Amino acid sequence: MKTSNKLLLGLCFTFWSCILVGIVVAKSNMNVYRVGDDIELTYQESKTLLESYDSNILNLYGEDFRRFTLDPDQTSVIVKGDKRNVVEVSVMDDKGLYFYRKGDERVYANLSVTIGTKGKEDLVLNIKKFSKVKNIGQLTGKIRVEIKNDSELELNFQGNNLTINGKDDSLISLRGSSRVLSIVTEDDCAFYGQEFFADTLEVDLIEDALVKLQGSKFVTGEVEDEAALLFSQSTNIGMVRKRGQGRVAVE
Repeated sequence: MKTSNKLLLGLCFTFWSCILVGIVVAKSNMNVYRVGDDIELTYQESKTLLESYDSNILNLYGEDFRRFTLDPDQTSVIVKGDKRNVVEVSVMDDKGLYFYRKGDERVYANLSVTIGTKGKEDLVLNIKKFSKVKNIGQLTGKIRVEIKNDSELELNFQGNNLTINGKDDSLISLRGSSRVLSIVTEDDCAFYGQEFFADTLEVDLIEDALVKLQGSKFVTGEVEDEAALLFSQSTNIGMVRKRGQGRVAVE
């Protein structure tokens, strides 16, 4: 085969390979929606809502916004999702961040939000309505959390004070350590922190709450009804009051 023909075949192969890659990438960023009797195609897009913000209160509510990621290395707020929904998103920074979307309620907007927390050492997280929240790296300082409505929190934290109030079958996964950890639960809320150690642990567990932790130097509080407080390493549990069928143990 002549050199010119080999070169031509090589160029054709490269051309069609680029076309194929483009199609695959386009499809991976494409979503198909049915709105009434109509079929619509949309693409993934990112939008910077804020370069920075003042409030330490983050209201992380589900429905349109299902996934929130906290990033301690940046200050901006970015939303990602289908193009038709991203353009409808706004955020209000007034005594707390609030996210909202103005659009067709018949369309489910599966949006994700990345929130920069750089410089925030006293965060308040209000997590509701089936939200899923996690963080990149490790958060520090002081954090207060209220989580409910079957929401999920995956938190890597190392700081002075972590307070969590859990309700309504919510799920919390913890890694790291805290000088003080305070846990208040009700309903079937569950904590899994087998890789989390607290110097001082304060608990108020009722109903069917379940808390599993690595251990603590000092534990105080109450475990009532059918709630359970379990540790994976030796821990002094003598200061915990048990009522009803409440269970406290080292396993």
